[in-house]
Amino acid sequence: MDFYQRFLEDLAAWCAASPRVQVMALFGSRARRERPADEYSDCDVLLVVDDPDFFLTDDAWLNQFGRVSLSFIEPTAANGMERRVFYDDAHDADFMLYPTSRLEEIAADPLLQSFFDRGWQLPVDKAGFLQTLQRCAHLPETPKPFDAATFANLTHTFLFHVLWATKKALRGEIWAAKTCVDGYMKDLLRQMMECRRLANDGEVWHAGRFLDAWLGKADHDRLAHAFARYEKADILRAIRETMDLFCDTARETADLLGYAYPYDAEAYTLSQLERLSAPGDKPWLLVQVDGTLCDDRHRLNLLGQEAFYDPAQLLTDAAVPGAAAFLRDAAQHYRILYLAFRPTQTAETTRRWLAETDFPEGTLVLGSSAEQRLSELRTALGGQTPAAGIGDRWDDNRLHWELGCPSILVREYDGDWEFARSCLQPSQL
Repeated sequence: MDFYQRFLEDLAAWCAASPRVQVMALFGSRARRERPADEYSDCDVLLVVDDPDFFLTDDAWLNQFGRVSLSFIEPTAANGMERRVFYDDAHDADFMLYPTSRLEEIAADPLLQSFFDRGWQLPVDKAGFLQTLQRCAHLPETPKPFDAATFANLTHTFLFHVLWATKKALRGEIWAAKTCVDGYMKDLLRQMMECRRLANDGEVWHAGRFLDAWLGKADHDRLAHAFARYEKADILRAIRETMDLFCDTARETADLLGYAYPYDAEAYTLSQLERLSAPGDKPWLLVQVDGTLCDDRHRLNLLGQEAFYDPAQLLTDAAVPGAAAFLRDAAQHYRILYLAFRPTQTAETTRRWLAETDFPEGTLVLGSSAEQRLSELRTALGGQTPAAGIGDRWDDNRLHWELGCPSILVREYDGDWEFARSCLQPSQL
């Protein structure tokens, strides 16, 4: 007999004999039909008792079922209190405690009823809890995607906190910024991912339970790089990567549900993010990625196929010799604005490649069409004109002309960084 089987038998026998206990209900993984308990599951018990304070403060009753190693109390659903316990060998049990005087109120509580919807057991019932619960029962609510107003509010809430967390990080409030991006903002991201899942007729559980079982590999990999270390620069990086993942998810969700996506709010947030993160009044230096900084010839045979932009392929691109060293020097005098002729979903992989090949931090703009790239660039620049644009093709030159900046063309895949240096102000390189 394992610990939990013996524990539940002993607990039920004690509750049945104790005049202090009126109801013992078991719910959660050890009672439900789908996704039942595994070796890491705890034991969730609801007790209706005459004197909750006794159960919250006394240890003797708990020690009848094993040696208590850790225990604490906290508020729980339906204005109750919960006693949470670890016994030997990390066996844990959670006791939700309610007074007998609230029996009817507890039975009617929607949140508590939702706990029971997936399965429950009633080993002890001296107070007619089953009849009361049946009288107050509601039909289980099937989770649904957000309505249009809730979707828009969630998106604006997230974008607001992109700027809020950025300002905290720049001020040096590292704790506030990190807990925002890796706590509150990640939870908003989780809600949007679940909304997309529901829009695709998938199933979700409360508060992110089992999210990793249905999250796609691409999103899983992006999440792995979206959490920050406890330092300003990495928090700023994580804010941007979390924003990219949230906005991609929100756009997909809007398309699935037929909602309007707030592109203006996203563009505003991006422009303010770049303004806040800009180091002083340094001018912009625009640099094309493909062919100028990275050598993608090994995958040109895949051009026109989806595999051309596969993350595994992108990450094996070689850096053009001398390119990273040139831009590290340039970053002392310019804000680097990277431009890649790639789909927006490659943003995280492109940033990872730039970091792994020792390019300096900068702003990344992506776009599959010339119109999209130009629009995104103007948004990122916030009305400013770059000091220069560096590329390797005639269409790079045309883009620089449309932005009104000098154009520096270097040899494709080979680079001519001394020539590029000579074209920039000598005092700045």
